[in-house]
This record gives sequence, C-alpha cells and structure tokens, in this order.
Amino acid sequence: MQQRLGFIDTKLNEIESYVATVKEFNSRITNLGQMVLNLETKLTDFEDRSRRNNLLVFGLAENANETLESLLKHVTEDLFQSKLGVKVRSIERIHRIGRKHQHKPRPIIMKFIGCREKTNVLKNCSTLKGLEISVSEDLSPATRQIHKHLLESTADAKRAGSKDKTKSKLITTCLNGTLTPCK
Repeated sequence: MQQRLGFIDTKLNEIESYVATVKEFNSRITNLGQMVLNLETKLTDFEDRSRRNNLLVFGLAENANETLESLLKHVTEDLFQSKLGVKVRSIERIHRIGRKHQHKPRPIIMKFIGCREKTNVLKNCSTLKGLEISVSEDLSPATRQIHKHLLESTADAKRAGSKDKTKSKLITTCLNGTLTPCK
C-alpha cells in the first residue's frame, strides 16, 4: 500500500510538473500571439504608407498597341483633365496590372510624386458616377477588408432607418481606429 501511494505521489508530481509546463507554454503562446498581432498591424500600416500616393483606375479602355506614354496621356488628358477637370503633372509611374482579358480592360495603377494631386483627383471622382470608369485608392488587403466592413455596416444602418449623417471620407489608413490622412 505504501509503495502504491509513493507511485501515485510520483505520478501526481509529474502531472503537476506537466501542468506548470503547459501553463508556461500557454503564456508564451499568448505573448507570441500578441507579438504577431502587433507585427501584422505594423506591416499593414507600412504597406498602406507605401501605397499612400497610389491610385487605381478601373474600366478605362485598353488599346492593343498601348505604350506607357500613350497610357499616361490617355489618363491625364482624357480622364483627369476632360472628365474630372483636374490637371495632373506629378505621376511618377503608371502601368496596367494583371493579365489581359478579351472583354475587360485591365486596371491601371499609378504612383504620384506627392499626395496632394492624388487627393484632388479623388475629390473630383463624383463626376464619374454613371460611367464605367472608377478611381480608387490603392489599399492593403487588410485595410480593404476594413473598408468593406465599414461600408456594409453603413449600408445596414441606412436600411435600418438610421439618420446618422456620417459620410465615409477618403482616408489613407483606417486601422484600429487610427486615421492617417494625407498631409
């Protein structure tokens, strides 16, 4: 009987040791999880900041023999100047993204030298309503998901009869309640 109690006591001590080890691992896992969340937040913020001066244009017709110069002229003169009434001079880079489709033009991504002209273009995009062309900010996937959720929530509130006059504004980053507007 004494030997059996000793065996049980030994096993109990082993179990207590395992429990302590598991608690320590749980604590480490919790800390690592928090570190991962912090790193994801920083990565998203960094990605949004690197895309800060970018714009995407959807639905603009694509020519078979399109060059960068002709694309730049098409966007700045035919879209921005003619349709939006905005003169743009500070496009650093412009090109189409994705694979060619027979029936759908590829999106255009452009990087502005500064944020002011980009913001001016976005402010005037309401004149594109009803057209197949749209212009939007280039956002990280995480921020796009946040914007999508905010738009869905706003639409749900409107359908529910909310009289809230809050309008969504153009923002560069919306993450954890932090807004980083263009300066």
